Amino acid sequence: MEAAKRFLEKENKIEIDSLPPIFIEPLVSHGLKLELVEPGRLLCSFIVPNRLLNAGNFMHGGATAALVDVIGSGVMLTSGVSMTGVSVEINVSYLDAAYVGEEIEVEAKTLRMGKAIGVVSVEFRKKKSGKIVAQGRHTKYFAKRYLEKKENEFDIETVPRRLFEVLVSQGYHLHLIEPGRIICSLTVPTRLLKGDNSLHGGATATMVDLIGSAVLYTHGVPASGVSVEINISYLDSAYAGEEIEVEAKTLLLGKAIGVVSVELRKKNTGKIIAHGRHSKYLVGSSKM
Repeated sequence: MEAAKRFLEKENKIEIDSLPPIFIEPLVSHGLKLELVEPGRLLCSFIVPNRLLNAGNFMHGGATAALVDVIGSGVMLTSGVSMTGVSVEINVSYLDAAYVGEEIEVEAKTLRMGKAIGVVSVEFRKKKSGKIVAQGRHTKYFAKRYLEKKENEFDIETVPRRLFEVLVSQGYHLHLIEPGRIICSLTVPTRLLKGDNSLHGGATATMVDLIGSAVLYTHGVPASGVSVEINISYLDSAYAGEEIEVEAKTLLLGKAIGVVSVELRKKNTGKIIAHGRHSKYLVGSSKM
């Protein structure tokens, strides 16, 4: 129990409140190099920066999911739509680890573009070897006009190591902790917003990662392992200042695999914002 509590309530010396609003997207997307753009297809690359690492010193699963959101939205614009809409579902399968300094190639392809729904695939692979790091799929509903991103004046290159995890993991209040179950809450901060001032889909995915990992510690496991798959269904928006409640439950805890559910809901109404499922490989905490 104490391990789970420490995991969620860990203190950090970084002054999070000083970060600018709508900061999560530039934090993950800074450094992307666009190599090819054609209708229905994007190819880009980036060098893994230390700000996107997790405690195992490889790229954070939440950062990967956030890039599935960002790059998946970008490829939809190549099909001529004037809006990227809102996320309906993001699925990410994690196949290998990527370490700081490695060059990662990302290919996004349109799978379906209808009048109301778009579906894209986003694949991450090591540029040197071609080995696949992760595969994602992103489904969006075209209900909102695309908002141009504002230039962020914060110098991304100077931010501290592992800032991405800190950005999303601060501010939780733990209300209940028992074997196989955690309930906590968070007031949505401006740093986790996207362009329409609602909670960023990548931030939600990272919460599923972090809190889903924490609930595994309630069983006394020595390590929370590495992500195998994260699935998130987005059901409603949450805005700055809204208090959201997060409940994580263990669905399966085997010798090698753990599966948890993570539900985000508005605390004052109980309305579900997102529902996620997180599968982790529990043998050690290094790459698979």
